[in-house]
Formats: sequence, structure tokens, C-alpha cells
Amino acid sequence: MTKPWRNITTIWSDKKNCVFVFISVNLTGDSTELLDPSVDATDRDLCLHLFALLTTGRELTMDQVQAACLPEFLALGMSMNPASFDPSQTTPGDLAQQKARTYLFPYLMNRYLAGLRLINTPAALLSEFEVDAGDLAIAQLQRLQYNYNAHFKVANYLADLKARTGLLASLTARHAMASVTKSAEVIGLAGQIGQSLAVAAHIIDECDQLTTPTYFTERIVTGTYPLALLFTRERETTWLDQFFAQPHRPSEADFARAAQLTIDNGRGPALEMAGELLSQTQLDVQVLPACPAKDGLSQFITQVTNDIKSEY
Repeated sequence: MTKPWRNITTIWSDKKNCVFVFISVNLTGDSTELLDPSVDATDRDLCLHLFALLTTGRELTMDQVQAACLPEFLALGMSMNPASFDPSQTTPGDLAQQKARTYLFPYLMNRYLAGLRLINTPAALLSEFEVDAGDLAIAQLQRLQYNYNAHFKVANYLADLKARTGLLASLTARHAMASVTKSAEVIGLAGQIGQSLAVAAHIIDECDQLTTPTYFTERIVTGTYPLALLFTRERETTWLDQFFAQPHRPSEADFARAAQLTIDNGRGPALEMAGELLSQTQLDVQVLPACPAKDGLSQFITQVTNDIKSEY
């Protein structure tokens, strides 16, 4: 399935390069050695695409470059210190790397908070952004409680996705819109749109990767169950309960069958849920005042919706 936010060169081009250049020159010492910009690239590309859409037709000022990169500090911190782990990675080198990354997130969090003042963020938004940054850290802790949880349901999945991936996109959207308007209502609506778009895009990308055996196996091993699997557990309860209750690692054949059951039974409902989120987001976009960003967002949502309609 084609994902418009993966090919962002058409409207982002030099803007994205500006963001990463700004980040690289603002991170010092050994911190850069722990960063891998390719981790969670799809979610983060969506955020940058969203920023570009919301600032359509405007030359990027230095404050806007900084505003675009600030949520990226948080995204990199969360990606490098994920709220999941592979139990098989227990070598001294793995443990040392994990330990080092626990210090990376607060460092990047501080860069975000300091950056808010550098761009002279209005007082009301400053307080809002500071609280949201703290909420991201809390959401990471909550995610750890969900891992390997047999009672993890669709509602928990959506709440977790909104609190982490969705909140990062909301921050990006509000930073972008704050450089365009001073209206608190419009800025807040942009954040809501960004959050919903990110949740839908994440679900779509997750469903696309289900056909990759290593991806599905990794999600099972790390206890971060995809949405499609949650839907499948409602339909194939007996077999999947036996699959998860095995006293040892399931065989490759069992993993393959679990993946196929998930694709056959859960992928459609998951994509349908993403489509419903996009439909609601399209309605929210129509509430925005007339501007190039409104047209761009509407066209983007229509394109993504059309891409997935044939899939469910």
C-alpha cells in the first residue's frame, strides 16, 4: 500500500533537511552516537509531513525550524528508549546499551523544554507543551504495564497509541499552527487533527508489515501486540490462548499460523477502524478556517482513505 507520508520530498524537501541539520548541530558529545534516525521513521515522517502541510505556502523562519524540531527531540528519545524489550537480548553489551539509553531520554526532554523558551513560546502554550512532554514519559511507563498482558484490549491499544504516537503528532501540529495563527481554538483543533491522523497512519503501517514474518514475530516476542492480533483473539480465542500458553518459545510453524490468522481475521477490522478515524478527521479539517493548510490536509486524508478502502 502506498503511503503518502513516506514520500515527503514533494512538499517537505529542504524543510526536513533543515530540521535534521538543526538537531545534529544542537546535540553534543556522545549523545549523537546513540541516535538512530531510522527508528520509527514512519511515525516521525508523518509528523514532519504534517508540519509541512500546516505551514504550506510559508517560508520557514529559524523559529519555525526550531518549532519543527522540538517534538523530534522527544520522538528520538522515545524511540531510543522504547517501552518494550526483547528478553533474548541479555548480553553485557545489550544491557549496557539499554542503560545508556535510559539517560538519553531525559537529556532530549531537557533539550525540548529549553527549546520552548528559545522560540519565545506564548505562556499559555508553554505550560501546555511542558505538561504534554511529561505525559509522554508517563505514557511510556504505562506501556510497560501493557506488554505481555493477556487482558490488553482494543480500547487499551487505542488509548496507548493516542497517548504516545498521537500526542507527538499533536505537539508537532500545534507547534506548526502556532506559527501561523494566535487562535487557541485553531491551534487546539490542529493538535486534535494531528493526533487522529498519526493514530490512523500507525495502524495502516502496522497492518502493512504483518506480512513480514520477522515483524510479526518481534511484536509477539516483545509483548507489543498489533491491533489486528487483538481483533483476531476475539475470533480465534481457543487457538491463540494455547499459542500464548506454551511453556517455551512457539515453533516457527506456530508463529506462521498465528500471523496468517491475524492477517485473515484482524487486518480488515483494523484497517476499517483506521478508515473511521480518517473520516472523523476529515470532518474536523472542515472546521478549520480557509487556508492552504486546510486544502492540503483534506487532499492528504482523501488520498490515504482511498488507498486503504480496497483493503477491508
